[in-house]
Amino acid sequence: MREWSMDVRLFFLLFLLPFVKGNDSDQSYIAAVVEHAPIMASGLVDRTQAISIMQQNLDLYEQHMIEAKALGAQIIVFPEDGLYGPRFSTRDSILPYLEQIPNVDSAIPFNPCLNISEEDLPILHRASCLARQYSIVLVLDMGDVQPCTNTTLNCPSDGRFQYNTQVAFDEQGILLAKYHKSHPFGEAQFDAPNPADLVWFDTSFNVRFGMLICFDIMFPDPQTSLYELGIRDVVFSSWWVNIPPLITATQVQQSNSRTSKINLLASNAGTNWFNSGSGIYTEGTILQTFYNPTATPQSKLLISNVPKLPKLFQPEFKLKVQEVVENHVPGLLELKVRQTMNPNVTTFLGTPGNSGEISASYGSTRCHASYRISNSSPSDSIEIFGLIAYEGNVMLLPGVRTCAIVKCDSIDTCSQYAMSSQTIFEQFDLRGNIPETDHRLFMVALDQCELMPPEKYQISVDEIKSVPHFDGPLLNAAIFGI
Repeated sequence: MREWSMDVRLFFLLFLLPFVKGNDSDQSYIAAVVEHAPIMASGLVDRTQAISIMQQNLDLYEQHMIEAKALGAQIIVFPEDGLYGPRFSTRDSILPYLEQIPNVDSAIPFNPCLNISEEDLPILHRASCLARQYSIVLVLDMGDVQPCTNTTLNCPSDGRFQYNTQVAFDEQGILLAKYHKSHPFGEAQFDAPNPADLVWFDTSFNVRFGMLICFDIMFPDPQTSLYELGIRDVVFSSWWVNIPPLITATQVQQSNSRTSKINLLASNAGTNWFNSGSGIYTEGTILQTFYNPTATPQSKLLISNVPKLPKLFQPEFKLKVQEVVENHVPGLLELKVRQTMNPNVTTFLGTPGNSGEISASYGSTRCHASYRISNSSPSDSIEIFGLIAYEGNVMLLPGVRTCAIVKCDSIDTCSQYAMSSQTIFEQFDLRGNIPETDHRLFMVALDQCELMPPEKYQISVDEIKSVPHFDGPLLNAAIFGI
């Protein structure tokens, strides 16, 4: 049954091949990203068991590579922690999964498939061989361990640095780059490089890619430095923590691509609605996107032509210097909205034909919104919405300022998980005094966290609003300043 299923998928992929392969190599390239539900251990493992788990995930990677190559993909990206998952509370618990990845020297090409044995570095070796076998640029995430001594600056007491690492191989299996995650998200098992890593690689199809992992996308370094170098394409591996209705992976991805004016190849974990959301974007335009709103793990291959963008030496924004909140449990949204009359939230009903203007404030943050509900909205189940104003800590980031229209669970709570909306908005206009010094994310999502195409809404310095004849089941519209 499994082989039959694979044959069916390949049949459809080959049927679609002419529609994807029609790219001009001087104008575009073909990219693939994978949302991957990994095989994970339920407890501690030894090195032999760790290798077995990672090899099983590489088996799954290989099937996606076969399919992507059949569609002419030139590069494929896999998610953060995709070989073993994120369930590690100590440095020792992840150690069996780590390999000592050599540093990259462009003057001395290193091909793990040819230059090292499978016994020495089995995962790096096989990944290199997969890239070589299918002649495709391969980007994946794995763990790097580097020994150090007490004479090494900031050497941990256990005598080793451990890094969450993105690696890239060319079509021959040569190791192009390794990037250490600069901003771990509550990851006690990994170290953070100091200073932040700044890494990119060049490809045979004449595109230079910057490298980022998950939480890095919310910080100035190394993002801004990449864009100042004129880099317009980014490979992004993540295990994102979704907190609908406000912060979901695909919304952050699309907004970053639009604000930064980049091509973003974003691969995310596919465990369930809490960790899902992948896509391919060009300057905010959605080329491919996927979000799993269910509790069932699901993997998905996305593939698209991606236009080659000219170098942009003057990025439109400068991210402000940001620090992580210490001693904080990751993954918890800290929007504290309470009663209807509290100044940080103003609620309204999604009654068909309802319209109005509302305001909310929190500290120095002032938000204003107008809206109009379509007469075609359901009248048998009136939904509640709120205008939220907030400033403070969100997902380990201090000093976040937020103005947002969100779907609410009740008249009292507008900060709980919400993914569905049946209320059709004809129009919305959201404004907030988010400082221009902040990096601003402008995000709009519909029912089941579906992304809104950028042509359906307009953004300016302090405003996000729908275009005429919007007519969509709005889940949220938000301006984040970070």
